[in-house]
Amino acid sequence: MAQQQILGLDIGSETIKAVVAEPIADGRILLKAGFRRPSRGMRKGVVVDMENATMAVTGLISKVREVSKGAVKNIYLRV
Repeated sequence: MAQQQILGLDIGSETIKAVVAEPIADGRILLKAGFRRPSRGMRKGVVVDMENATMAVTGLISKVREVSKGAVKNIYLRV
């Protein structure tokens, strides 16, 4: 049985970052992939343009899905 993958997502004013990780037996985390995109629609940690912010996050999530469809079901978010 495959391990469950998780997605760590950090949405900032300058960039959106994501990592796909998989817990391993001894309690550590194995990083599988990392992504970084310019952020849009954010200013000083606040959403100022919902449409642009949504498009930026959706674009990054699409790239994550190419690596791991399961990770997008387990998202840990930091804003």
